Amino acid sequence: METASPRLFIDTIHAFRRTAMIAAAIRLDIFSHIAEGATTARALAQSVSVSPRGIRILCDCLAVNGFLSKRGDAYALTADAAAFLDRRSPTYLGSLADYIASDLQWEAFRDIVPAVRRGGTVLPNGGILDPDHTSWTQYARSMSPMLRRPAHEVARMLAGETSGRPVRVLDLAAGHGLFGIALAQANPRAQVVALDGVQPLAIARAHAEAAGVAERYTTLAGDARQLDFGGPYDLLLVANLLHCFDREACDGILRRLRASAAPGARLAIVDFVPLDDRTGSRDGVEFALIMLCLTPAGDAHTFEELAAMVQRAGFHAPELRPIAASPMSVVLAEARE
Repeated sequence: METASPRLFIDTIHAFRRTAMIAAAIRLDIFSHIAEGATTARALAQSVSVSPRGIRILCDCLAVNGFLSKRGDAYALTADAAAFLDRRSPTYLGSLADYIASDLQWEAFRDIVPAVRRGGTVLPNGGILDPDHTSWTQYARSMSPMLRRPAHEVARMLAGETSGRPVRVLDLAAGHGLFGIALAQANPRAQVVALDGVQPLAIARAHAEAAGVAERYTTLAGDARQLDFGGPYDLLLVANLLHCFDREACDGILRRLRASAAPGARLAIVDFVPLDDRTGSRDGVEFALIMLCLTPAGDAHTFEELAAMVQRAGFHAPELRPIAASPMSVVLAEARE
């Protein structure tokens, strides 16, 4: 018989404080300062220009939560903090706090009861669906470090179908552009058209230049629900977009993608995909809550739902593949004649 414990409730109800704690530490760049030798509260206070008492309390909390170790009055980075929170590390992820702990996110999640009652966001102007909403620029800039590896995993997954031959790729709602850029890096004969709002595309263009693929990277500004995609395309890439919309809107986007597809083109949908009974990965299930609070009708669509959508749009043989070391998956389908 299972023994009841309040631990899960207590840990969850306190979680917002830990979000604030780690966001503050990142914004003060505490981990980088410790790595550079400011290991005591007094030294950190001088380096960061804050109160010695304040920094001591914050660092003690970071230590008991596993981000720092402490011996006497000296702090040191744990292996995880050194890899992901020291700004000098090539695997730095601290920029995620700029988006995940942004004012918009706090506003959306401070009280979700109204969103639950309505069945959709109560944020102004219908939430974040405008492709030029400031949150998408922040997303493109802040979340890129976390998505580089999944982007290259997807490119490797598709390499057998695109490598060595000329292909036209549409990267729909490209954002940071990393998925399309990874495909261009994997195939030097690939031409990528990235579609998104004006400001996210500026970030995507900068990433393409840094990756050395700018000459094969074209941008197209507009709303994925309305803009003519052009084409035909050999690969249609839809990364982290369909969860923003309900089934009817997704059907419309996918039908227009099908009309832009070359014969035999492949469709690749990258997204959080919960199990068909909406269990399994917490990331996939909880992503639906994010969409509830940020969009009017978005959802974390199951594979069963996505497979039905792509088939209604005229694609065939949908299959689900996991992405290594990522909570996201890829739904693949084919545009047959």
